[in-house]
Amino acid sequence: MNLIWERLRSLIRWEVAAAGLLIAFVGGWVLTSYGVAQSSQSLLLTLITAQASILAIVVSITLLATQLVATNYAPRMSTLLLRTPQFKQTVGIFIGSISLDIILYIAIGQFQHPLLSGLFYSGIVLFGLVLVSVYLFSIEMVAQSVPERLVELFTQTVSVDEYIDKVEEYSENPESNSHPLQPLFRYTMTALSKGEYSAASSALYHYLTYTTDVLTEIKNRGLLADSDFEPREELFGPVLKDHLHLITQHAVENDESQIRKTAIQGQIDLGKQGTGLDPYNRVFQQAVSGIENTIREAPYTDKGYPTLNQCWTGIGELAKVASKSGGNRQMLSIRTTLDQWLGYSVRNVEEPGWLGNSSRILFDDLCQAYSNILHEIWLKENLAQFGPTDLHGDGRQTPPEDVERLRYCQQAIFEHTSVFLQYRIDNGEWIPTEGNYRRAWKNLVIETAEIGATDLAIHLCEVLIQMAFIENSAEIPSVERPSSNWFEPTDPNEITHWKRELKDIGEETDSPIVQNAFSNLLSYESVDNPVNILVRTGEDETDQDELYSFDLDITDYTELNTREEYPSALLQLKDEVLDTE
Repeated sequence: MNLIWERLRSLIRWEVAAAGLLIAFVGGWVLTSYGVAQSSQSLLLTLITAQASILAIVVSITLLATQLVATNYAPRMSTLLLRTPQFKQTVGIFIGSISLDIILYIAIGQFQHPLLSGLFYSGIVLFGLVLVSVYLFSIEMVAQSVPERLVELFTQTVSVDEYIDKVEEYSENPESNSHPLQPLFRYTMTALSKGEYSAASSALYHYLTYTTDVLTEIKNRGLLADSDFEPREELFGPVLKDHLHLITQHAVENDESQIRKTAIQGQIDLGKQGTGLDPYNRVFQQAVSGIENTIREAPYTDKGYPTLNQCWTGIGELAKVASKSGGNRQMLSIRTTLDQWLGYSVRNVEEPGWLGNSSRILFDDLCQAYSNILHEIWLKENLAQFGPTDLHGDGRQTPPEDVERLRYCQQAIFEHTSVFLQYRIDNGEWIPTEGNYRRAWKNLVIETAEIGATDLAIHLCEVLIQMAFIENSAEIPSVERPSSNWFEPTDPNEITHWKRELKDIGEETDSPIVQNAFSNLLSYESVDNPVNILVRTGEDETDQDELYSFDLDITDYTELNTREEYPSALLQLKDEVLDTE
């Protein structure tokens, strides 16, 4: 509708209007040697009265039109129209015309002069402009009766400076719910409740577009990194942790998939955009927190499967972004999210199989993040001298941020593996597609070895052998799998798991990765009674046995060499993988 306004207004451009007033003024002044007849006072009085009445009607209709729309959605938006250029221009023309008429009315009764004649005719022309402005403004009023227009008006009217000012007010009194985006949030929620999904979708689109623009401007101003600007947390915290999360939740309740997708993707995109804007990466952390809230409160039934899938896929996207950032806080938040909520999701969802695709994508993204960080470290130091102990530092000082990032990413990978391996043991099947998951783990070890991080590759291979040991030694329930004509029970306990992947690693890497991994694991002697053993011990403490702790968190599997079947099981797997007698 702004386009319509501009096109119509172009017909009476200010230059044309000013020229008309000037011609009327000069014509009246030059062509009339005497002033204006006093009888013209009655005409001026009529014009003053008419214009005053029209002005009162215009203001009343303006307030009524916006009030009717805003009351149904967001009452705080009811005064927006009063701040538009159209309203200000219309009122300005009215006030100018009425003021001129009043001056003429008073002056004509006092004296006569050709100047008054020019002003009189200018007043007549100005009255014509008033009528045209009323017509144009009436068209604008019709447009304002559409709820979507009120949303557009909000994003056009509230400037970044006003946004910042309101955030400062909100930070001083959070209970007031006066965050600058609260009206637009309330509008979206109300439209969803009313089943007006088109209006809700439009409002959410403008909400996200406006927030993106504000974030860009704040990035340019450096406010998030400015220690003198106190309400940094409130700039986007309510948006990412509350508003978009609640919109997602309400959309799920109303089975509105498109709005749900848009809200979650909005959190992800804003988290990406906000990466690296300040040392604490507040926007990124807030985006992750908002997604965590959605994961926690999503329905764990078929109604909530799409939400959970999109959230976990989004966590994977953010992990890749975190892998390329300068700090380590983002990857720590990713690891914490997996630690707290991935197992929770799998345990509580009615049909965990529906998480198969998102869990596979999440693992692929974590592996890609690991590769990104490792490549960054490779650019700085010789990875041939870099091993698992370097991830934790020497105890006297913390490792560099990129090394800590790699450690957090590795821990996230191990947490992901622990959750789904535990489900495999308890229920007899993998949630991610089994072949893809095994292949992804194999490729992770191979790629780590190819970049030159041999010791890290050996450590990852040790974890893979741990998985093989657990899966091969545990009593896994049989499950039905489709054959060509019928379902046949498959006994997973009759298969040597991970043997093919380990053989492939040995064949595709130049270094003896697999052999060294087996040697490291078999270097720990079997322990019969681990009750009094607390930690691994050094060479100086020969009176204690050394435990090999699992990197994976699996029930009943804490230290590998405390299990009776440990030596023979690993030796048998080693012989099968390395084809040794």
